[in-house]
Parts: sequence; structure tokens; C-alpha cells
Amino acid sequence: MINSSFVLLKYLVLLFLIIMIDGCRPSPSQNRGARYITTIDQDRNAKNQRSGDIDGDTGDTGSTGDSRDTGDTGDTGDTGDTGDTGDTGDSRDSGDSGDNNNLDNLKFKLPTHKEDSYLSSNEIRNQLKKIAADNPKISAYGNYGESTGEDLFYLRISQAVFSNKKLPKVMITASTHGDERLGVSTVLGTMMRMLKLYNDGDAKMKEILTDRDIYFVPVACPKGYDSSLRRIDNIDPNRAFPYEGRDENVRPGCIKGIMELFYEQQFNATLDYHNYGGMVMYPYGADKNLPFSAGSLYEQLAQEMGDASGYKRIGPISTTIYEAWGGSVDWFHDEGAKAGWNTCAMIIEAGSSKNPDVSAIPPEIDRNVNLVIHFSLKAPMLLSSTQPLNYVAKSHYSPTLWQGEDADYPMPFEE
Repeated sequence: MINSSFVLLKYLVLLFLIIMIDGCRPSPSQNRGARYITTIDQDRNAKNQRSGDIDGDTGDTGSTGDSRDTGDTGDTGDTGDTGDTGDTGDSRDSGDSGDNNNLDNLKFKLPTHKEDSYLSSNEIRNQLKKIAADNPKISAYGNYGESTGEDLFYLRISQAVFSNKKLPKVMITASTHGDERLGVSTVLGTMMRMLKLYNDGDAKMKEILTDRDIYFVPVACPKGYDSSLRRIDNIDPNRAFPYEGRDENVRPGCIKGIMELFYEQQFNATLDYHNYGGMVMYPYGADKNLPFSAGSLYEQLAQEMGDASGYKRIGPISTTIYEAWGGSVDWFHDEGAKAGWNTCAMIIEAGSSKNPDVSAIPPEIDRNVNLVIHFSLKAPMLLSSTQPLNYVAKSHYSPTLWQGEDADYPMPFEE
């Protein structure tokens, strides 16, 4: 009897313990909620560690009246990534949160006609670094190699800097010829004016930085620019691009660098600034002809760019100025066609002299802002029948017409 009572008591204690344990256990729904809350907290922590990235959906232009982010740090870019796919090192600020489009006080130091008064390549480099540091949501400074011991550099402006969204790519260069310093001034001033328009809420600039990925290379050949020399080691850089019959080993480092950047970024459009003559030109500089369809498309865009700037000399390089073998425009066009990037490559001859008086610089910048905006919108899609990167070309855009005075640009001579 005693044994039976002991066994019964044992079972009752065991049953009581089971009931107590089961009552303390969370229900399945409670478990799901706990895991869900933990996931949200982890997401928030991860997002709070990220720096001022733009929203991952770059197709939404938002309000055109205010180009600034109001401080949402819960975006999709990861600041641990030091460069977009294919970049050689965009420099990104990891401490950004809130509004960082600090463009209100952007200034551009204009050159004068006095000796050594132009910004040096190092001063330009530092200026671009500061723009990128102050405005990390829409700009990134990067290096793409070196030449004669100096870094080759660019400033990239686009909302794609952090979104990693594949967008049509544009490259704008100057100072392939180092003695043509007005081109550098024009590109720098135009770039800063575009950034200011974006900061002011300009609808077209908002769209450009949402739909385009633009690389500015204001000093393509630093040694030539700092020395104000056309040739580097007795080689003309804009005759040193590959062409049939040329020795592939005879090429300055700055040209090798820009070729590598072109291959790496797969640009859909390039615009190379030279001076002088007030010209908008396209392939070919060498003695050959474009297929009619491409030639007519180039002619139409060049005319629109002329309308936007007031430049009157428009046409192929070889017939508008003189024949030039081994130039950047021919090579960018041909290599882009071979690779399937359908690169639209053009050249601007800005101004009326290589190193004009300071009073000539602001009007030249004025002429080129709308030219570059129009080029950036239309050129990347000009030669593509397949709409590269699945982007619908906005061919309905017409240029903002030049309203200033006509200029009598002298015809440059061949060097």
C-alpha cells in the first residue's frame, strides 16, 4: 500500500512540473514575434551604421524643388564598399547622415592671363576631393592610375555613386593637350555650375544625376598641364591613341590611363575639351567616313549642341578643322562600337585662344553648361538601337538655346 501511494505521489509531482514548464513556454506566435523584432533591430542597427546613402531606387526623382535628403539613413548602399563595380577607388565619406549637399558656397578660382596663375593639377585635385567629401551622396573622388609620378583622377557625379544602379555612363575630359588650359577652366566651371543647379532644385539636373553616371576628368595629362606643354616626351598625346600602323609602345602614361579607364567603365559617351575655335566636332579625324546613319545622328546632335552654346563650326573633325590620326574621338567611337557600348564620342574646341584673359572665361562657361547638359542626356543613347542598360532614351529633349551674343572665333592652325 505504501509503495502504491509513493508511486502515485511521484506521478502527481511529475505532472505538476510538466504543467508548470508548459505554462512558461512562449506560444509559437510569440516566438515568431520575438524573431521578427530581433530582425528589425538588427536591420536598424545595420542601417544606422551606413553613411548617408541615397535611396536604392534611383528611378524616383522625388520633388524637383528640393534636391536634398532629409536625413533618412535607412538606405541600401553599404559604406564598406569602397567603389562601384569596376571603379578603381571612389573615395566615399563614411560619416554622412542627413543633409550633406553642401554646394551653396562652391567657388571656382578663375585663371588670369598672368604666368603661373592657373590652378595647378594638385590644386584641382584637392578641390575635387573637397567637393566629394562635402557632398558624398552625389559625388565621389577617384584615382585611375598614375603618370610621371602623379595620380590620374576624376570626380564622379551621380546618384549612382551609392545606389550601384547601372546607368548610362558619360566621361568628360580636358587637357589632353596641356597647353590648352582654357578647356580645363571650362570643364571645371561647367561641372560646378551643374552641381549648383542640382542643389537649387533644377528639374533637368535632378533628372541627369538620377539617370546618368558622369565622370569628369578635368586634367587628363597632369604633366603637360602643369608645364603648359602640348607634347609629353616629344609625343603629342592626342595623336597617340591606337590606329593602324602605329607603334603600340609609343604612348604617354596619361593616355594609357584614360584608355584603361574607358575599358573599365565602358562609357556610352565621351566629350573631350580642347581649345580654340568655337567648334563641335565628331568622328572621324582620320581620313575615313562614318556610315551614313551614324554620321547623320552625330550631325543632328552636334547641331543641337551648337544651338545650346552658340558655336558655329560643326562637323567631322577631318573636314571642320584638319585631319588628325590617332585622336581620342576616333578611338573612343571605334572601341565602343566593337565592345557593344555604342559610344558617342565628340570633341569641343572652346574659346578664341588657348590662354585667354580672365574676362573671357565666365562667358565660355556660360556657353557650355547647357551644351554639356544636353550632351549628357542624349549622347549615351545616340548610337544604340537596343537601349543599353535597359534605359529608355529621352530623345524628346531639345536643347536650351544660347541667348548670348555671337562670338567671332578665329580658326586654329594645325600644330
